Amino acid sequence: MKPVPCGSFAKAWLKRAVQHKRVECRAEGVGPLLVGRCLVGGHDLALGLLRFGWARSVPDAIPDSAYLSAEKQAMAVRYGMWAHMSST
Repeated sequence: MKPVPCGSFAKAWLKRAVQHKRVECRAEGVGPLLVGRCLVGGHDLALGLLRFGWARSVPDAIPDSAYLSAEKQAMAVRYGMWAHMSST
């Protein structure tokens, strides 16, 4: 199977989502990883990336059920990177 440039696709999605709008980021907590949320116009960028299949959730870092749900939904409909993964 040919590799998929997921990073390039994720970057393109972010450029379209952000354009020239103000990005607001805030720390959610500090642990082994610095965790934060970034919003544009009140929309969570990570949630958008997950919904369109250009990111993977890290439940140990952010145990957010909306993130897990968005990732599962993208996997189910085979969006983004999930379109190129085998179903096994």
